[in-house]
Amino acid sequence: MATLAQYIAFHTLVDIGNFTETGLKLNLTQSSISHAISNLEAELELSLIIRNRNNIVLTSEGKIIYEHISKILQQHHQLETVVANLKNFIGGPLSVGILPSVSFVLLPKVLAYFVQHHPNLHIRLMEGDYDQI
Repeated sequence: MATLAQYIAFHTLVDIGNFTETGLKLNLTQSSISHAISNLEAELELSLIIRNRNNIVLTSEGKIIYEHISKILQQHHQLETVVANLKNFIGGPLSVGILPSVSFVLLPKVLAYFVQHHPNLHIRLMEGDYDQI
């Protein structure tokens, strides 16, 4: 099975067009990029690129695979975003007791912040005196 690292190496290589520069961008050696591409081609049993002295050219199969890998990498990025959001999720009901004197001064700014940054948080305000709160 092809790996995400191979997909990233292939996608970056196509974008940059050079093994050495791709290695520099990914903090890998030119040799490891070459091996990743060769292994990807072997795994898929397809020739994806034509290697020239200074650059690469996609084969017709390589162009198709590149489009699919682009979609996979976009989906992977979206998944990472969803996971990060789930880990930092703040939502659900929140009841807040507040004094009338404070509600006019501080409340509008605080509520605006929470509405913008935590849209899944449902705030219920209960205004009253010390005994009621």
